[in-house]
Amino acid sequence: DVDENIVTVSGQTQGALAVNSSNGPSRLGFVKPEVTAPGDNTLTAGAAWQIADQLASSTQRNRVAIGGMHNRAGGTSMASPVVAGIGALFFEKCEGKNWEDFKTAITQNTIIDQSTGSVPNNGWGYGKIDALASLKSTTPRPALIADGNDFCAGEPFPISLISSFDSVLWNTGDTTQEINASESGLYFASVINSDGCEGYSDSLSAYKREIPSKPLFKIHSLDFEACPNTDHFLEIDDEFGAYEWNNGAY
Repeated sequence: DVDENIVTVSGQTQGALAVNSSNGPSRLGFVKPEVTAPGDNTLTAGAAWQIADQLASSTQRNRVAIGGMHNRAGGTSMASPVVAGIGALFFEKCEGKNWEDFKTAITQNTIIDQSTGSVPNNGWGYGKIDALASLKSTTPRPALIADGNDFCAGEPFPISLISSFDSVLWNTGDTTQEINASESGLYFASVINSDGCEGYSDSLSAYKREIPSKPLFKIHSLDFEACPNTDHFLEIDDEFGAYEWNNGAY
């Protein structure tokens, strides 16, 4: 606390529902609350008059944090701003979303554990709010489409996004839905959808195979004329990955 004493709060279980948390349902029978958020024993910027009163009280000084600018509070006064802050980040990330999208994101991406039990219920709603999961749920992560991973030099090797987006920027600098790779490397794109949500595609590693040089033959004979039932052995000077002769041999 402000006096640098260690404060131990008793009678509470970490992760459990606060004893003063209101239960549902609503008057119309709807599940309430929709989600729960951290609220008990939260350190926050305190009002100057409130902190002054607490500092003046021998029994309330322990509620003021080191430095005298923050104090310990709880209840919906803390839980509600947590949800509102997540909402602010949500709409900053996806400016085209609305309140229904936000409600869906926070109710479908909750933390469910032994404390919450089976959800939804009228104590926890759909569970404990998870800010990161709620925000990540709006992130587009399109797959890339390509015909394999390797291509021959001089041939087009198209790589495309599986769906269309309002804005596309490939790591090559291209801004189209599809690009043609010409060199070996890793390819991916940043995208923005119609709601203004930004994300990244999968990545694809492409490998360009160079066109082999024209092979030279070695003939294992000094006689270039072939007689019936006589074999002549031909050999290619250099090694290649695969061979196909005009007589069907490999």
